[in-house]
Amino acid sequence: MIKSTTLKLKKSDTVLDNIKIEKALSNMGYEPIRWAITEVDEDFYTINLSYDADF
Repeated sequence: MIKSTTLKLKKSDTVLDNIKIEKALSNMGYEPIRWAITEVDEDFYTINLSYDADF
C-alpha cells in the first residue's frame, strides 16, 4: 500500500543530495517512492514523502 506523509529532516553541515535524503528516509524505516523538499527553514528540511507501507 502506498501512503504519504510529511517529515522534517534536520539540516547538517554536509552537502545535501538525493542519495543522502533517500538513505536518511530508509534509515527512518521508509521505502521512498517519491519525495520532494517542500520547505526549508533555519534548522530543518520539510519533505513530502510517498512510500511503500508494506516494506
